[in-house]
Amino acid sequence: GEDTQDEARALAIQADGKIVVAGSSFGDFALVRYDENGDPDSTFGIGGKVVTSIGEGTSDEAFALAIQDDGKIVAAGYSFDGANTDFALVRCDENGEPDQTFDTDGIVITQVASPVVLMRFDEARALAIQADGKIIAAGKSYNSTDDDFALVRYE
Repeated sequence: GEDTQDEARALAIQADGKIVVAGSSFGDFALVRYDENGDPDSTFGIGGKVVTSIGEGTSDEAFALAIQDDGKIVAAGYSFDGANTDFALVRCDENGEPDQTFDTDGIVITQVASPVVLMRFDEARALAIQADGKIIAAGKSYNSTDDDFALVRYE
């Protein structure tokens, strides 16, 4: 088969039965949506796929996925800038368009480890939506000595 660099890491089912998968594609966040029959949903992104580059020259991976009550889709993982990784969240609307109300471009990057840490590896690995709509991302943060549990809540 054709050599690709696509990985699926999380899955969620929308209220309408459509299937959303999050992961990475060639170093960028990737979301793919399928209809109830397993066919790519042509109403989502381009041919059912939305690829989001967090930053130029970075390596970005999504590990977690959640669908809000309003239908917006949130993916969480990390963005690597060549030296450090930070929590990264991407939110899009039900059509796959970036949610301009989530920061200004649908992307939020959060440094969890202290700024004085020289080698910083923060990764979001789990995601949940609270009843009040706030987003919770959980994962790990390396502080130059060991990994610590990391939890961030977004409004």
